[in-house]
Amino acid sequence: MFTARIPEINQKLSEIASSISERLDTFDGFTTTIEKLLVEAEINLKSMSRKSSGPLKKYSDFLIADINKIGKRRSFFDKVTFNVFRKSINDKNSQKKILKNIHISLHKVVSQCNENIEDSKWDLK
Repeated sequence: MFTARIPEINQKLSEIASSISERLDTFDGFTTTIEKLLVEAEINLKSMSRKSSGPLKKYSDFLIADINKIGKRRSFFDKVTFNVFRKSINDKNSQKKILKNIHISLHKVVSQCNENIEDSKWDLK
């Protein structure tokens, strides 16, 4: 079920979630830094999804879709940027709420992965 890189990817996602958390306190719209964090999260979630199964794969796939929706993209490779999102939702409170939901979902993926890692240790005994 787990490949060697899952813990590394999980650590990266945890760091991204922490960075998003720091920016939520002083949120002033979708900045380039937040856009880069979301793209990094999407890339790591895709890698996590390919390497996992069960609830972890499901949570990762749902979060990938949510990140793509806010950027009005079907996938990372689409050329549409997050500028579309900024123009379509001018209310910063709505943007902050969406980012907060992504932050919570990232923590859900990280927590599920941590549980799976701990469970796999027991399976090896």
